[in-house]
Amino acid sequence: MTSGIFTPAESNRSPIDLASLLRIFWHRRLIILVAMAFGLLLSIILLHTATYRYTIELRVTPASNSGSAAGGGNVSGLAAIAGIKMGNAQPAAPFELYLEALHSHEVAAMVARDPAIMRRLFSSEWDSSSRKWVQPRANGVLKAVKALLGVPNYAWEAPDAARLQDYLAATIKVTQNPESPIVVVSYEDPDPSFGVRLLSSADRAADALLRAKALDRTSSNIAYLAQKLNSVQLAEHRMVLAQTLAEQERARMMANSRGAFAADPFGPPTSSLRPTRPQPITTLAAGLVGGLFFGMFISVIKQYLITRRRVLGSSI
Repeated sequence: MTSGIFTPAESNRSPIDLASLLRIFWHRRLIILVAMAFGLLLSIILLHTATYRYTIELRVTPASNSGSAAGGGNVSGLAAIAGIKMGNAQPAAPFELYLEALHSHEVAAMVARDPAIMRRLFSSEWDSSSRKWVQPRANGVLKAVKALLGVPNYAWEAPDAARLQDYLAATIKVTQNPESPIVVVSYEDPDPSFGVRLLSSADRAADALLRAKALDRTSSNIAYLAQKLNSVQLAEHRMVLAQTLAEQERARMMANSRGAFAADPFGPPTSSLRPTRPQPITTLAAGLVGGLFFGMFISVIKQYLITRRRVLGSSI
């Protein structure tokens, strides 16, 4: 006489078919229900202890001033006169540079000039009583574990532009849709007002950085072209120089305008009305499903051990 949910023929089968699995799950349903309840409990604890974050979005489009003229005008004609071979390389558009600049060290350095932003982002390292950066208390256990695993322990450094760059690169997301001219720049933070402030600061810094670079480049080109016009006698060369000079003057005028230079915000940064992470329904469902699969796994392992013990016992 056999006991359990397997017949002797089934216990000698190597693969477990669907019917056998269903019988295992039904027979071990209490384990599965307990695992699901445990998963649900973990989800509830997570929702009670988690820091809810809002999503702040800034929608931008290429600025009307960021045409090819802002990049340097008739550069190929200018290079030909100077005797430089440019090849087929094309300069990046100011809007593309703006999206990359959001994660750059230069923009981070400009944003880091705002002490309120730095103190908020690195609040655990700011001592308000002494009004200076302090090294957080080192966790000896953590340092010992890292040393045991071969993970290096680096010396502490006060928050600066380099650390802010790492933070911005990890938290500011750029979402581009090929079918839409609008690019979404997003950031998540527990405080929506601070998130708006940080995203606005990064946007202004990136646009100002590219504007300054364009002004410096066009001013240098204009000085070179004006000097070259005084020495060139060939009419064709003078015509190219005059054309290029006019384009550079136009580019400098655009860079000096009060409007956006590289990226034109499609309205100010806006925050979601409610927190977007964590999502309660999704978290609870994930806890239930995770508990279900864990309970099923434990049920199969337990039945396998019982069957194996029974087979070994009958073979003695």
